[in-house]
Amino acid sequence: MSPARPVCPPTPAEMADAGRWVAAHLRRPTAPARKAAPVAPPAGLTVLANHGPVQLNARGGAPLRIGGVDYGHGLYCHAPSKVVVRLPGPGERLTARVGIDDHANGGTVVFSVRVGGIRAYRSDTITCGRPAEGIDVPLSGASEFTLEAGDAGDGISCDQANWAEAVATLADGRTVRLGDLPVATEAPTARTAYALPFSFTYGGAPSDELLPTWQFATSTATLPGGRTRHTLTFTEPGPGLEAVCTAVTYRDYPVVEWTLAFRNRSGARSPIIEGVRSLDVRLERPGKGPLELRRWLGSICAANDYEPIVEPMAPGASRHVATQGGRPTNSDMPYFSLAWPGGGALAVIGWAGQWSADFVRDASGRLRVCGGQERTRFAMEPGEELRSAMGVLLFHRGDPDRAQNLWRRWMVAHNLPRPDGKPIKPMLSACNGNHYPGIITNGAEEQRFLNGYLEQGVRPEFWWQDAGWYPCDPDGWPKVGTWEVEPSRCPRASGPSATGRGSGASAPSSGSSPSAWRQAHGWPSSVRSGSSAARRAACYGWATPSADPGWRSTSTS
Repeated sequence: MSPARPVCPPTPAEMADAGRWVAAHLRRPTAPARKAAPVAPPAGLTVLANHGPVQLNARGGAPLRIGGVDYGHGLYCHAPSKVVVRLPGPGERLTARVGIDDHANGGTVVFSVRVGGIRAYRSDTITCGRPAEGIDVPLSGASEFTLEAGDAGDGISCDQANWAEAVATLADGRTVRLGDLPVATEAPTARTAYALPFSFTYGGAPSDELLPTWQFATSTATLPGGRTRHTLTFTEPGPGLEAVCTAVTYRDYPVVEWTLAFRNRSGARSPIIEGVRSLDVRLERPGKGPLELRRWLGSICAANDYEPIVEPMAPGASRHVATQGGRPTNSDMPYFSLAWPGGGALAVIGWAGQWSADFVRDASGRLRVCGGQERTRFAMEPGEELRSAMGVLLFHRGDPDRAQNLWRRWMVAHNLPRPDGKPIKPMLSACNGNHYPGIITNGAEEQRFLNGYLEQGVRPEFWWQDAGWYPCDPDGWPKVGTWEVEPSRCPRASGPSATGRGSGASAPSSGSSPSAWRQAHGWPSSVRSGSSAARRAACYGWATPSADPGWRSTSTS
């Protein structure tokens, strides 16, 4: 093994690099010298949702098969699925044969087609083994429509949906097989300026051109721990949309982090906001030499989980990276190291759900780094507010190992929780994992597992309760619950457990603190709705250590 590398504090040169970047980007932008040319979206398929990848003209290399009949072309999807189809011209009609693929050996699916936001077709619940159902949907001149496959309300198991022989007939008589259209990636929109570290499109116009014309206000505030908060507020005349960039800089580390938030200040629904890149910067590499993108895989429970990857980025090269399944580290980590001779930068996307990132190097060698929540396209009702993913940059001199050391030191100094004002010590935790059928927890079995540890003299400080302790019968654990314990399976739940922090298997006498996974993106509508405001407040309240220091929790998202 090589000797341990010395750990060095930030240098004045690194702090100066960060300071120059802040001075150049956290200020009012000027109007770009030129305007971006409007670009029509190309014909193709945009996958907004799908359990796994959408497959074209086949399923796992075999023909699409419905009710014992093979079909040579179409789309293979898996509920829940939503695919936007963009045609090369106005459409007249869509025809297809829909059904569940025979290889599924089960499942229930409801097929829908939306044209202009209106449902033009909806099937009954379709089961596996049934013959394909023919559809013929008028498109009435629309060049864009959406295919949806729902789980029929009973979970997504085996819901393998085929849009077989899917063909769009255009108004000029041409026909387009949907399986021959390319699956589009979320390519970043070209920018005309990089004054601000974010970008978006509002009402079809790019933020680089809009924001210099909006009302602008800026403020700074000193925060504890040697931090400074910078607030940049852009307000559309009207009033209309308000965009707020809140950035934090550090006196002792060459780090800057920021978020972008929106608020609809008008009395009407806003124009469409889309393509939000909360991290969108251009890095200038000093001098000559190679530039490398260093990144890491996430975990899909495979042999190469968390594998480091080093990719050269020559002039003209591009790379698109995205997580899968709506989880932040399911396939890739949102941490990126950009390294060149003598230095580089770490770029990080802080988002608890689906994200994507693009790295594009132009002919002159400059590298664009952009990303955030994947595929944003929405309107805001009056008074609504939302925030974007966080962007973080760390500037460093020296090799990438030094960048990692700086990142660790910054995380320990400014981000790790300190219960009772002290650094967190190593903790012993235990979990019974995937023992239960369908991962649906049973309180008595949880207690038996915990007792087994105690009988062997192992006293875990935390007992993980992964999934299924909430009401989710008969659909299974993916139907994330209402933060209430299911009493039929966990009748002993009481006290803190009754608010959703465990199944009641960990009694206080065991000395263990129950912990529960929480997965906000999977909450049912009853939890997300306004009528459940008190419940939602309680959910967030118990997650903070100050609310109940005797309990700890962890999160998948």
